[in-house]
Amino acid sequence: RAAAARPAADTVEVIWEIPADKVEGYVIRYGQTPTELPTEVRLRAADIEQATTKEHGTVYRYLIENAPPDKTIYVSVSAVSASGESAPSQVYSVEPDNAPIKAESNQLEGLTN
Repeated sequence: RAAAARPAADTVEVIWEIPADKVEGYVIRYGQTPTELPTEVRLRAADIEQATTKEHGTVYRYLIENAPPDKTIYVSVSAVSASGESAPSQVYSVEPDNAPIKAESNQLEGLTN
């Protein structure tokens, strides 16, 4: 599961479940259209902030800073393991009005390769 929201006008918060299987890192891709996510951030799992939420428990958390405050941002996450990079998650949209967009499916549970 994953969720994305805007805690501030120019910030997008992305959270996702910490998998049971070993993952070396993640690739977060984002942009302003759902079919083109040109910005890529590669993170080592050991360097990703963990947070605890009432709804999801302990999760990974990443903040996309300096997001255009008046634009919808689209985000996708994939996992990286010793065998390579997983298929990307579904694309999540985050509207500019601080409304959280949640994915209730288990899209990120399979991101372990």
